[in-house]
Amino acid sequence: TLAGTTPASPGKTTTPTVFGTTEPGSLVRLYLGDDCTGFLVGETTADDTGAFSVQVAVAANAETLFYGRSTDLSGRVSACSEPPLSYVHDGIAPLAPVLTGVEPLSPSKNPKPTIKGTGEAGATVTLYTNATCTTPAVGTQTPPGLATSVVVAAGTFATPVSLPLNATTTLWATLTDPAGNVSPCSTSKIVYTHDDKAPAVPTLNATRPQSPSGELNPTLTGKAEGDADVDVYDNATCTGTPIGSGNANPGGVFEIPITVTENAVTSIY
Repeated sequence: TLAGTTPASPGKTTTPTVFGTTEPGSLVRLYLGDDCTGFLVGETTADDTGAFSVQVAVAANAETLFYGRSTDLSGRVSACSEPPLSYVHDGIAPLAPVLTGVEPLSPSKNPKPTIKGTGEAGATVTLYTNATCTTPAVGTQTPPGLATSVVVAAGTFATPVSLPLNATTTLWATLTDPAGNVSPCSTSKIVYTHDDKAPAVPTLNATRPQSPSGELNPTLTGKAEGDADVDVYDNATCTGTPIGSGNANPGGVFEIPITVTENAVTSIY
């Protein structure tokens, strides 16, 4: 019986070892042709338990089918083994994966986003935190391990990763095919910012025009966290419908049109 190969198929070595079992002490011959009439690729003698192993040579980047036959100590020859044992050599590395997105979108307060991309079906994706793909990212499993996933048949993947809190992390990836060939590091990358800290209270500076005025839609100026969304209210609890909304620029400065009550004093928060 031809049980398997070391390494298992597919493999990236052209000299795998075929192993199996037969009658103890028997001479085992391996062939490339069915009915054990083709080219003899190796022979060995089974040990006293009947186990045997023999190293063989195979063609590169191709499938090889092995057939076996045993001859016992009395000279009796067995039938040719069926079905044949298959070994696929694969020495070709996958193309680098392409990182296409992240869920949720960055920035987010979720420290365990999922990185999405495309690559060779059946290959394993591994995420890294440096552009040479030498520093692996941490996965979400318990206990912690590498951030990996398998590319599905459609050629897409979704890899969960655990990232540092309140920091910006850049991620790259490689693919490893079932034979163990590793792709180049991806040229595409994902930049993800985790942020679960509430921004500081915004500072309200002035209105334009200044109060008092007949303008019912003055512009409120102030400062807040850079790129933050700012909502303006007419009550000290900042509840209800905002009287104005806008965004701070990267430097934190904002100018937001607001709506005030006609012929009345409006407190702004």
